[in-house]
Amino acid sequence: MKKICVIIRNLPLGTVKNSEALRMSVGLTIEEGNQVNVIFTDEGVLTLTQLKPEIVGMPSFRKPLETLTALEIPLYAEKEAVDERKITTPEGVELKTTNEIYEIIKEQDTIIPF
Repeated sequence: MKKICVIIRNLPLGTVKNSEALRMSVGLTIEEGNQVNVIFTDEGVLTLTQLKPEIVGMPSFRKPLETLTALEIPLYAEKEAVDERKITTPEGVELKTTNEIYEIIKEQDTIIPF
C-alpha cells in the first residue's frame, strides 16, 4: 500500500492550484493500493469555506470535496489555521494540531504539496 498525502496550503482564488489538487486527489484514489489523504493548512483552509469560485470563472471545489468525502478519504485541516481565520470546516473534515499534521506527514510515502 502506498500512502499519499496532498497538502493544500495556498489561497483558493486567483489560481486553479487548489481545485486541481482536489481533482488530482480524487484521481489518486482510482489506483488500487493507494491510501490518499488531504491536508489543508495555512491559507489553504479557506478552500473549505462556502466560497463560490465559479462566480469568477474558476473551477468549483464542491464536487471534488463531496467525492473525497463520499469515498471516505481522510480530510484534515490544521486547527491553528482554522482558528486564526475564524472559519467553520464542513462535516467530514477533521481538525488536527500542527504537531498532529506533522505526524501524519511523516507517515507518508509520497507528499504532494500545492
